[in-house]
Amino acid sequence: MISVTNLDLEQEVQQKRFREDLYSRISVFPVHVPPLRERREDIPLLGSRVLHYSNTKLGKQVQGISSRALEWLVHYQWPGNVRELENESSAPWFWCLMAVASRPTTFPNASRLKMP
Repeated sequence: MISVTNLDLEQEVQQKRFREDLYSRISVFPVHVPPLRERREDIPLLGSRVLHYSNTKLGKQVQGISSRALEWLVHYQWPGNVRELENESSAPWFWCLMAVASRPTTFPNASRLKMP
């Protein structure tokens, strides 16, 4: 069984908010995966994977990610991690960002991508 949480389960057990017996069963081989914002070097590969998947799923033919678009993706904080990247890939502004190297300001969520 694989389980995922953003909580510190040891602390939750100590504070009696998570069952100790369940914790002992699921914590046999813990794997810590840092959030996407802490491993920005993964974003180009993940972006390419999401682009390929979305091209297939949505019938798009975007060939790649422009360097400017990649810069925006790398600088975004991604509070929703990889799931957010996957979800955003179906938004029109995402495809404008990938296909055209100009900032898509007319789409609803595009303003969230802010450069540092």
